[in-house]
Amino acid sequence: MFNEFKYSFNIYPLSKEKPIQIRFLQPTDMPQLYHTFIEAFGDYTVDMRMDRKAFEKRMLSKLCIDWQLSVAAFSGDKMIGFITQTANQYEGSLMVYNGGTGVIPAYRGNSLTRHMYEAVLYRMKQRDINQCVLEVIASNTRAIKVYEEIGFKIVRRLRCYKRMIPESQTGSKSKLALKPFDRMLIEDLNDELSTSFMDTLDQLERNKVYEKMLLFFDAEDRVVAYLVFQPATGRIARIWVHTDWRNRGIGKSMISYVDSLAKDKPLTVINVDGSSEIAHQFLIACGFENQIDQWEMKLVTS
Repeated sequence: MFNEFKYSFNIYPLSKEKPIQIRFLQPTDMPQLYHTFIEAFGDYTVDMRMDRKAFEKRMLSKLCIDWQLSVAAFSGDKMIGFITQTANQYEGSLMVYNGGTGVIPAYRGNSLTRHMYEAVLYRMKQRDINQCVLEVIASNTRAIKVYEEIGFKIVRRLRCYKRMIPESQTGSKSKLALKPFDRMLIEDLNDELSTSFMDTLDQLERNKVYEKMLLFFDAEDRVVAYLVFQPATGRIARIWVHTDWRNRGIGKSMISYVDSLAKDKPLTVINVDGSSEIAHQFLIACGFENQIDQWEMKLVTS
């Protein structure tokens, strides 16, 4: 089905009227990718609206898009669907991560996602990668069915939290040290949120220019609590408090500090392992709401 020339693939027309071409993305596709993203997610469960600058930052820095693993579908010159992806270490293996799949409404129902994944799997085989992972909103049964038909399987439930109204500030900020992201300071520490792909240390390293850290030290200058977040968005990636230092208000103090830096932006913590009751109770106590759940799905090829 595929005729390869550099990074391009063609598939048989999905429509007699408008032949569809699927090819790998290139940096010059960014403007059109943005417009297709906005159109594809205009009716999405979660508000995905953002300006082009924020979108490019999300693609290039946060996701660190791998153009040779990311594909798009075109009808003539119009991009009608896409899968944006990256690859990094996750759970001890090199893994492809789907940072977003979108198809504009007029072209849904034509198996575009399945066809785009045929190209993705072809490229994964070329690069000797046999695993990919994604997240999908738990109530999106249509998308889940499509991914299952491709070969993905549900591996765990993830919870997503948002805090619209800050709680009254607690604890002392004077004991907290605000620093640029430095993974060496927390490399050997566990975090209670059981991070998903985008919040692993390897992935945060790619976005470190936009990430900050709050550190809490004991009397011997050992880190006994930390929080990683993006001041510009209010997005909290990781939070951890040593078991011996819990129930002293340290976690809430860190959340309050982030509030003051994020200003009017609501704080979010997404893709927390749904089996972690400790994390759930802590976030609820800090004023967060568990707004949506997602399924983490994984595909393993032979």
